[in-house]
Formats: sequence, structure tokens, C-alpha cells
Amino acid sequence: ESHPELAVKGALSKADFAKKLQQCRDLGLTPIPKLNFSACHDAWLKQYSRMVSTPEYYKVVDDVITEVHELFDNPAFFHLGLDEETYAHQRHFDYIVIRNHELWWNDVNRMFRLCDKLNTRPWVWSDYYWHNPDLFTKNMSKDVLQSNWYYDASFDLNQENKDHVNYISCFIDLDELGFDQVPTGSNWSCEENMEGLMAFSKKHIHPDRLKGFMMAPWHFTIPSERDFLKRGADLLTLARKNLFDGK
Repeated sequence: ESHPELAVKGALSKADFAKKLQQCRDLGLTPIPKLNFSACHDAWLKQYSRMVSTPEYYKVVDDVITEVHELFDNPAFFHLGLDEETYAHQRHFDYIVIRNHELWWNDVNRMFRLCDKLNTRPWVWSDYYWHNPDLFTKNMSKDVLQSNWYYDASFDLNQENKDHVNYISCFIDLDELGFDQVPTGSNWSCEENMEGLMAFSKKHIHPDRLKGFMMAPWHFTIPSERDFLKRGADLLTLARKNLFDGK
């Protein structure tokens, strides 16, 4: 309602969406809002994606976070995305936006402060750390829940793929820095990832800071993808049963 120009044709009304949220709760699920404010993944912001870091942009960001927070009935967490804002991820785009240095931190800290005001914990993807570990360590608040992600089968820290070593090491580094984590895996590239992720996390992340796991299949939520999505849920359940239930 705050910005009807962002609405998608055929979208549910707020009242109907609220009913869907209640159906989830009735099934024992806790819905958590997620809006990705990375300049790599903000096509949903339409014209405002080309106004990043302007007063108009800040107003829209504040408005939609506040409205979605209210719609989700004061959720404990709010996932803000913020992954992959790099040239490598946008090199094929017609329009590239990358916030560097203090501008990036200015924008994300505005979002974090709003979440704090709304009494909801901000949650982000952690891959900014891969490329900017010193700035991340200096500027990232411990109040922000972290989801580092890795989707391959091997968790060998001595493997030849140094990029993968960097991604995997991030789980250890975040723990040593004292961040709470929800490590994220996927059946996107293989089915072995989630059990490997849980085993690695159980070994390297302090249990007080390990807040759960997330499965991210990254397939569309449409009928033709139902089996793949359900398989992801099954793999998450199986990995938890094998590594955590009763242990």
C-alpha cells in the first residue's frame, strides 16, 4: 500500500497474504520476511533500483521494510539480502550499481537501525566478507544474524579451488569473530552439500552461535519445480536427523 507502483500484477491482497501467513503458523512454521536490497538483486524495486542511495530510495526502503514488518506481525527476524553486489555478478547487466566503501556501510546501517527501531533482528548474506574481510570485521554489528553460503560437495580446506576455501573459511572466521550464524546450503549443484555443511558447522561453529540451517534450492516456486523444492526440504530434514537429532 505504501508503494503500489511496486506491486506485481496478480499479487495477493494484503488481507489474503495475511491469511497465507496464518496458514503457515497453523502448520507450526514461522514466516520470516525477506527483501533483497542488494543492487544486484533489486529489480523488484523497479525504477527505484536506479535511484540507489538517494533520498527517494531511502524513503522507499524505509516504507517497504516498515510495511512488510507490520504485515508479518512483528517478526523476530528480517532478512535484508545484500549479497553479490560486485562487478563480477553484474558484468552482463545493462545497468551496473555497486556501492563501495563507506556508502555501502551507510546504506546497510540505515536498514539495520530501522530493524532495531522495529524490534526485529536484521539478517543478511555474509559474502561481503569474502571480498572485504577487514571492512566487515570493523563495521558489521554483532546484532546482525549472518548466513554465509556454500553449495558444493567438498568442505576440504586444503582443496585446490582457493575460492571455495575462502567461502568455507568464512564460516570459521565468523564464529571466531563472535557472530551468530544460520549456515546456508543447497541442492542447486549437488545433493551432498547439506549434510556436509551440517557436519562442518557442527565441528567448527560454537553451538551457542549456531542458530540453525537454511536450504536454498534457488528454483522457482511454481508447480513444475515442486519436486526439486520438496527434495531440498527432504535433504535438509535427513541431514538434521543424521547429524543433530538425539545428539
